[in-house]
Amino acid sequence: MAVAHQKPRDLPKTELETVIHWPIIAVAAVLPVLFLAMLIGSVLGLGDRKQAPQQTATVAQRTSPPAQEAGKRLAAPGQTTVAKKTAAALSPTTVAQISELPPEVLPAPTPEPEQARQVAAAPVSPPAPPADVRRAEATEASAPSLSRRPQRLSEHYLAMSLRDAVLEVDLDAVPGWSAKLQAAAKDDLPTSKPATPAAPNKESVPRLQGVKPYFDLLAQRPDLSGLPVRKGADCQTDKNAVETMQGLSLTLRFLQPGGFRRSKSTSNEAKDEAPIIEFLTHLREGREPGEGSKNQLLKELMELRRVKLGKLSEAMIPTLVQVLQSQRAPVRLELVKLLAAIKGPVATAALARRALFDLAEDVREAAVRELKQRSQKEYRQVLLDGLRYPWAPVADHAADALVALADRDAAPSLVALLDKPDPCAPVRTKDHKWIVKELVGVNHLRNCFLCHAPSFDRKDPVRGLVPTPGERLPVEYYESSRGIFVRADVTYLKQDFSVVQPVPYHDKWPALQRYDYLVREREPTAPELSFWAGKTAAWYPQRDAVLFALRQLTGKDAGDSAKDWHQALKGTGSVPSP
Repeated sequence: MAVAHQKPRDLPKTELETVIHWPIIAVAAVLPVLFLAMLIGSVLGLGDRKQAPQQTATVAQRTSPPAQEAGKRLAAPGQTTVAKKTAAALSPTTVAQISELPPEVLPAPTPEPEQARQVAAAPVSPPAPPADVRRAEATEASAPSLSRRPQRLSEHYLAMSLRDAVLEVDLDAVPGWSAKLQAAAKDDLPTSKPATPAAPNKESVPRLQGVKPYFDLLAQRPDLSGLPVRKGADCQTDKNAVETMQGLSLTLRFLQPGGFRRSKSTSNEAKDEAPIIEFLTHLREGREPGEGSKNQLLKELMELRRVKLGKLSEAMIPTLVQVLQSQRAPVRLELVKLLAAIKGPVATAALARRALFDLAEDVREAAVRELKQRSQKEYRQVLLDGLRYPWAPVADHAADALVALADRDAAPSLVALLDKPDPCAPVRTKDHKWIVKELVGVNHLRNCFLCHAPSFDRKDPVRGLVPTPGERLPVEYYESSRGIFVRADVTYLKQDFSVVQPVPYHDKWPALQRYDYLVREREPTAPELSFWAGKTAAWYPQRDAVLFALRQLTGKDAGDSAKDWHQALKGTGSVPSP
């Protein structure tokens, strides 16, 4: 009898099988292992990632332009360079990497915090082109819209841009040169005084000790070549203005925060700007210093009665600008008010320069408001020259000022500027030599002999005490009877503007020190000429500023070429036919 095959009956699941899902447990056990492996791998790779930016930064330091650190430009044979804040701003690693440069270029390097030297840089191939070359290379591929308005950058940003991207020149970058100039000037002292000294004018200038040695020695320093050195009567203050210069300079330095007499004080008054602002207000209003004032410093000044200033005049402008342009913004605003109270083209040109070079927007705007009361012919050329300045923010300030002043008669000159090459590019002179313009900075405290003639006679006017590196700044300044002196009435170099900036390793000197900025003309290096060869002036920041001013003043948009603008404005009387 056959037995039928029966399907086995499903057995009931145990309690363990109904509660736990074993595949899920297996996956859950593997995931922590994978996560732990990834964590260990990331920790092991962290060291390499931290080292990579440092290695990249080191390469950038070796190949970046001279405007940022010492030795970065490959100088022509026999030429040395001194970079911003000198080699003291370099890290030990970077100094070792550029040790092949002449030793006199790299005096006593001191490391600087990495975060203080971060500068955006486009990568370039060695040999490294200069800063302006690299700027052009970085912007050529993607120029911004030509219809933009000029950038209004903050005062802090502009100051840091100057500090990190502008070449510094220093007389004592080659050690001992200040002493050398002083010794040469002393050897050049006349043995006897002339019977009838000539008056300081263009035709006949009295011989000053140290002038010839100054130029002879300066010619031996290629890194100082091309500075806008003034000669003859141009470097001397008119004798009729010397007394005013002496009294006004002494007074301003007495009253300024941290001034040479106030530096003795530990009170808050030593840092207070109220005394100098009140004095400037009294000067502008024609009142005696300290008249009706409760300010102790002004009272002391009034009691001393050592200065005879007289009424506010054009002769005071050079001293007012020289001393006050590096003060804080509230004092610089008072400088604008003082210049506005003086009539004439000299004061107008000084106001226009405040509109160009002051880093604070409110100070520039105050200068422009005062220029609205002046003749356009007195300030127009100053603003047009600003559109060709090698440092691009100045061109933005110039365009902003022209638009705010509604100077539509400047349109023909603006159109003519469109055909000009980049002001940072090398150009050939009439004698077939190549030159390039660049902005350089000079530490005011370290370079007295670079700017002024030495003084060996206590009767010399406007004597200034030369500070000694490594020692605290002198308190007496003009009043000291001992020390090394220069005479401020003989000035070889005249800066365009001055800015107080932080110095990381300042020793016993102030943490904030004054830097004077000016434009020099030098021979371009071979890498520069190679870079600029074949380049077209399709776009550069100063040209962009010109186009902005043209569009705003004319209400037209004729493209970006001078030919198109001539055609668009033809028959309007604004621009003559080319």
